[in-house]
Amino acid sequence: MKPLGSFEEWSELPRAALMWLGEPDPNNTQEVEEDDPEKRWLRQVVLNWHKAFGADAVTLQDVTCSYPSAEWTDERRAALTVLQTVLRDNSAAPKRGEMYNLMSIGKLLNSKVLGGVFGEMRLVKAGVDHADRLRFRIQKV
Repeated sequence: MKPLGSFEEWSELPRAALMWLGEPDPNNTQEVEEDDPEKRWLRQVVLNWHKAFGADAVTLQDVTCSYPSAEWTDERRAALTVLQTVLRDNSAAPKRGEMYNLMSIGKLLNSKVLGGVFGEMRLVKAGVDHADRLRFRIQKV
């Protein structure tokens, strides 16, 4: 049994004991996430947010209204497209003439994504901008 990172002691006693009792390996949480559609899209939000914006603090308006500039890489452009699509598809329908329901997306982030660890990252609040709009950023854990 290969230890998880620097958690050798944890692997030796509690993890090994669980596995000896026939329980699944606690290190295989990614497999569980892949089987859970909600966790899968939550992870997509965090990972693609990081690919698109790095650790920069941005508002929901920045996320939903951003258009890739010429210096963006193809990977960054693709991540923004996926992020915008996932947010739009998992929030309430926007009002007529709008592409996104920012209120619904904000509630979604607060209730499902904010503070949760996905991979080695989490979405955290990062103050407000000049217009008093809440900013978010990705934090590595």
